[in-house]
Amino acid sequence: MTRAIRGNGASVISFVGGSTVSSYVGEVSPDTTSTFNNAQVYIPNYAGSNQKFFSVDSGGENNATTAYQLFNAGLYNQTTAINQISLKIASSNLAQYSTAYLYGVKNA
Repeated sequence: MTRAIRGNGASVISFVGGSTVSSYVGEVSPDTTSTFNNAQVYIPNYAGSNQKFFSVDSGGENNATTAYQLFNAGLYNQTTAINQISLKIASSNLAQYSTAYLYGVKNA
């Protein structure tokens, strides 16, 4: 389950989405020339045996007046460890030079 707030430069909406096993994470602006978008997902205790909370912030530019920014927080309502993350592209392909990184924080 997730709760989100999204702005596009002209208006703001909030909504609830997702399910107990998957969640809406981010949204980026439509493809335009020479622009990129970003999203950061934070999932503390992803390997633990409790439910996992997560937060997301994403945004992008598109050389126009409408550029989306999304803030999202939710609950992955499963007690198994998260061992897979899928990136889903809704309506187009990733642009050339797009990248994705997965960072971990080692215990001190």
